[in-house]
Parts: sequence; structure tokens; C-alpha cells
Amino acid sequence: AGASAGAMALAAWTWTPGGGIPGLGVVSGIGVAPHADAASWEQAVARYGAAVPPDLGFIGLAERTAVIVPAGDRVPWQVVGEGEVRWLTAAARAGGETPLVVRDGESIWP
Repeated sequence: AGASAGAMALAAWTWTPGGGIPGLGVVSGIGVAPHADAASWEQAVARYGAAVPPDLGFIGLAERTAVIVPAGDRVPWQVVGEGEVRWLTAAARAGGETPLVVRDGESIWP
């Protein structure tokens, strides 16, 4: 489990004061922006999202919100908590799409 910096570290890509670096990769295929709610999403994309390699998805986690990622491929990820999760697949990022906004009890298909 990870929250905030922990969630960032568990992802395939993470950030340091010096810039983006490979994360632990426990959750492959994504970069994570913590504290990313509706008001701060654009700032999170500018700060973190621009550094994420183009072949990775990008998740913004609001405070008091988590994504449960079960083991296995092609299984849905479950959102839990008070806030929202914003999800962009690599293809959605490349196409300049708006993020999928997911709330407590809803699922994300990676």
C-alpha cells in the first residue's frame, strides 16, 4: 500500500527533486500524481505528467483516496475513498484527451 509519496514510489515512474526516474514498478505502466483533485489537476499534469514517459498511463490521486490494484493482468482497479481519481491511458495522453474521473466504488480498466 502507498499514499502520496508511497504511491508515487510504487509506480513505474516517479519523481525526485532532480526530475523523473524509474519507480519501484510494483504497479507497472503508470506514473502517479498525489494530491491531484479537480482544482489541482492541470498543475499536476504540468508538474508530473509532462515528465512521464509517453508509453505510460497517468493517475492523479486526490487526498483520502486510493486505487486498489489486484494481482494479475487485465483485472479492474477499484477506487476507494472520499475524493476522485483522474486516469489517462498512454493513448489518451498522446491524444490530448481529458481524464476519466472515477469515484469511490467505481473501477478503472488499465
